[in-house]
Amino acid sequence: MVRLAHGNYEKVHSFYRQEFCEDVNIWNRDIDKYCPDNIIENLSVHTGVSKSVIKNSTLSSYEGILFDHTKRLGRDFWISRLGIYHRVRTRYGLAICPLCLADSPDVYYRKLWRLTPYMVCSIHWNYLLDHCPNCGAPIAFYRRSIGVKSRFKPSKISLCFSCDFDLCRSKTQSANWEQPSGKKNYYNFFQMIENGESSDLFSISSFPLLVLSGIRILIKAITSNNKYSKTLLHALIPLFPGLNFILQDATKQFSDFSIIERHCCLEAALWLIEDWPLRFRQFCQQNKVMSSAFIREDINDVSFWLVKQLRYFCFP
Repeated sequence: MVRLAHGNYEKVHSFYRQEFCEDVNIWNRDIDKYCPDNIIENLSVHTGVSKSVIKNSTLSSYEGILFDHTKRLGRDFWISRLGIYHRVRTRYGLAICPLCLADSPDVYYRKLWRLTPYMVCSIHWNYLLDHCPNCGAPIAFYRRSIGVKSRFKPSKISLCFSCDFDLCRSKTQSANWEQPSGKKNYYNFFQMIENGESSDLFSISSFPLLVLSGIRILIKAITSNNKYSKTLLHALIPLFPGLNFILQDATKQFSDFSIIERHCCLEAALWLIEDWPLRFRQFCQQNKVMSSAFIREDINDVSFWLVKQLRYFCFP
């Protein structure tokens, strides 16, 4: 939508106010997460692009894979929060790979970069960046034209809205993997999300939604301040030293962690389900991890493949 406005040599807000009427709210909502049908209809009419293609560019394209449906309000575990306050973004809800931005002839931001578990670029294998390294501002490229009183001249949307630093020039940091299989597990994890079918690596279920719901529970268990979960965490720390940060502050949730912290949590969760169920079963038995570490909600809401192992192989 930003590139469309700039292509017409218009400020983003002015362009959509003229085309969609003044009472249509676009920028004070998470438009990636929830794009109303009337906006999709208008975009389709004005651009000639089909509504299905436009909708597929939003996060709702992950329905049936990451979640049953996107929530209009409230949190989604797998979607980074923007911290919307009017048109301002108070959280680092959009991350980028500077190298991917630099490699694109026509700079654009990928929807995958809005997902909480996507912390490492699967092309360049560096950590993503969720803020401007020059001024620390959240990445909010749509705000480039705000406050410009003179005639607007389109500029690169890779420039920070706050200080004009070119995000393509940001320094990158290669991802660190605690276990030899970490990189392969991560790659297969996102192949499952992108292709909409479970990888052979995760021989748990052919439905990604069921696999991911179990992984969500594992991540919550690893990051919980539940006394039973502490046993799990202490058993994992020798294998994943990066998890030490949870002991210092167990009040934060997964979406509030830094890029590197989330990466370590996901790597540990994927390691637990590798060679399912043998590794998980042996790990829990050897370290006396109770099922209470994982089940903090109605057992009927827990994925069947995880419940089966918790019932038979974990301590009660």
